[in-house]
Amino acid sequence: MHRVAPLKGDTPRYVAIFSYLEESGMVGSPERTKQLYGRVLPIHLERAGLRADEYLD
Repeated sequence: MHRVAPLKGDTPRYVAIFSYLEESGMVGSPERTKQLYGRVLPIHLERAGLRADEYLD
């Protein structure tokens, strides 16, 4: 597990992660979603491996 130093101070910080979908209803893999957001939702597990393209997350 990767550790990140806690933020300090009163300034909010935002991170933008740009993505796109070729087909409606596609979601990222559970592994990549966990890496990016720190958690997964049931939909990520339900749709794991269901892709309409050959791209990697």
